[in-house]
Amino acid sequence: MTSDHYDGRRQVADRRVEQDPFYDGTERRRGRGRRAPEASPRTENLLEPTDPEGYLRVPVILSRITSEFDYVETDEAAGQRHVEAMIKAISDRTGTSEYEDHRERVRHLATALPEAIHVRCGDNPTSESEFLSATLVPGEPILFVYESLAQEIASRPLLQRLARALGYKIVQWEASFRGAH
Repeated sequence: MTSDHYDGRRQVADRRVEQDPFYDGTERRRGRGRRAPEASPRTENLLEPTDPEGYLRVPVILSRITSEFDYVETDEAAGQRHVEAMIKAISDRTGTSEYEDHRERVRHLATALPEAIHVRCGDNPTSESEFLSATLVPGEPILFVYESLAQEIASRPLLQRLARALGYKIVQWEASFRGAH
């Protein structure tokens, strides 16, 4: 192999960077330098109203989800377990904190607990990656956590549709910045 041929191959790789924003170097079957979509940190997206006081009630959110997507699965017990875990996480993290914000947050979540519900929705119930899954908690942003970058990318159009249907905005967070949600 001549060095001219190698340089030509190198240029192809450089062009690929412009075509594939997730490409970060030479591809290898194993070892360092290989970038698989699942190797990235998990991402999270929040849906929240543009007006901080504009949270929709859970029945309204469910109604809009049902009208937007072909299938919707709900689980009240899973939603309530999620809120109980949030309360425990806040309590464990703050211990005997004297901060009123922590006590107020726990009171809010305890009040919201009976209405919390877990929802999974999408257009194809058999899809492994094109679905949204979150727990709806009254007065809280809707948090979507993805199992992989591939799932986050595949379900992005669904998230955009849901944001429009609810009149909410999308906020993206990395998992390392996740709070007690």
